[in-house]
Amino acid sequence: MLPCLKKIYKDDSEGLHEAMERTSELFNAEDMTAALPVGILLSMEEQKAKGVPIESEMISETKAALFPPMAAVGDTLNWATIVPVMLALMCPYALSGAWWPPLVVIAVGALLCNSQAYILMHMGYNLGNRAIKDLVQSGLINKIMSFFTVMGMFVIGGMISSLVSVTCPITISSSDVSFALQSDLFDALMPNLLTLIATLIIFSLCKKENVSVLKIIYGTMVIGIVLGAVGVIA
Repeated sequence: MLPCLKKIYKDDSEGLHEAMERTSELFNAEDMTAALPVGILLSMEEQKAKGVPIESEMISETKAALFPPMAAVGDTLNWATIVPVMLALMCPYALSGAWWPPLVVIAVGALLCNSQAYILMHMGYNLGNRAIKDLVQSGLINKIMSFFTVMGMFVIGGMISSLVSVTCPITISSSDVSFALQSDLFDALMPNLLTLIATLIIFSLCKKENVSVLKIIYGTMVIGIVLGAVGVIA
């Protein structure tokens, strides 16, 4: 925001100093959707520089009120929906040996993200402070967040079902009968049951504060190698 603030407060060094102090306050939001509140904040700074009676506290409070919902929307929309969808579409081609899927993901992702940030920045600047307040007060922002949360979980569930596979190759045989644990027991109870159980275990570990992601990754690798070596899973 600094280049914009320098342009807004080009003849007011004290105002620029105060604006820079406000800008340095905590603002923890998702990269692309943060463009909307940034546009709104720039609009407020511009109005303040023109003499509109906007208190500094109002700008700071607006920033503090905007970043949680926009961070939630951005994380759900971009990282739990758009990115998994692109990866899910490109993974089959990558697994078949094609070299171009990573380039498509990078190019399309960059195009979507930059377009989103550009549009939201201008939207926030043009609509000003009233836009996000209307969304929050009307409750529409909560509906948007709920929609993208459900959509993101739906996509992630589909990816787990198609890309994660845990099976048990153990077969119990007698003189006349053989009993395969996977097909005759687990699949009879529920298809992909072991995959679901493994996913739920990892999900429960992710929710524990004292268990890091690296521990989960390395633990999963070790357990998978050991159980695979002894023939318990495949």
